[in-house]
Amino acid sequence: MAKFISGSHDNTIKIWNSETFECLNTLEGHISSINSVCFNNDGTKILSGSSDGTIKIWDTKTGVCSNTLDEHFLSVISVCFNNDGTKIVSGSNDRTIKIWNSETGECLNTLEGHTGCVISVCFNNDGTKILSGSEDRTIKIWDTKTGVCLNTLEGHTNWVYSVCFNNDETKILSGSCDKRIKIWDTKTGECLITLEGYTNFYFNNDGTKIISGSGDDTIKILDSETYECLNTLKIHIDSIESVCFNNDETKILSGLYDGTIKI
Repeated sequence: MAKFISGSHDNTIKIWNSETFECLNTLEGHISSINSVCFNNDGTKILSGSSDGTIKIWDTKTGVCSNTLDEHFLSVISVCFNNDGTKIVSGSNDRTIKIWNSETGECLNTLEGHTGCVISVCFNNDGTKILSGSEDRTIKIWDTKTGVCLNTLEGHTNWVYSVCFNNDETKILSGSCDKRIKIWDTKTGECLITLEGYTNFYFNNDGTKIISGSGDDTIKILDSETYECLNTLKIHIDSIESVCFNNDETKILSGLYDGTIKI
């Protein structure tokens, strides 16, 4: 059964049936807003980061919290598993990035360098690099093993809200509160193109399309090579917090600041 998850300012995580949209389970345990949620690759675990400063790992089937990671001292804004699920990366309002062992909950390294809250983090495909976006308007590329910052990308004029590698990792995408998406050359750090009017984004499975929440409260689907807008969905009356495709790309999910999810 296909599922999706959501985290909310009501301090809960919900697991939903993506066909019937029935709520299958509500996970409670955080004592403040949920800022970030994700599955591991096989869908057996859920990761959540909260304004209570903790990260929780949950069993998808039972809804039981198997571990709580609590070494950040301010809100956890972004969390992510690596591809094999053995490591977790987290970004926080305490301006640090932490790398964790997902089995033991041990903090393996703390990456420092941003001068503002860390709003978005992700691993590359093989887990050797970490990408981070910050309130300080920069994107940083980190070596996972050493914790060394390999490059800092500058060009946004407001908070960097979302960051991601493309499928072959030759490009980096960043979305910002300046309502721009920038595409960067991973190797040189050069900004290749700037797309106006977008804030957050998500790739489809094969990396050929980008879905984005835009500054005019619409969802746009873009070609990831030409950046041509293929479709515009005008369905929202409130700001778009997050967007993504379902696995077979027949549906689009969007989370709004008003607390609703639209499919």
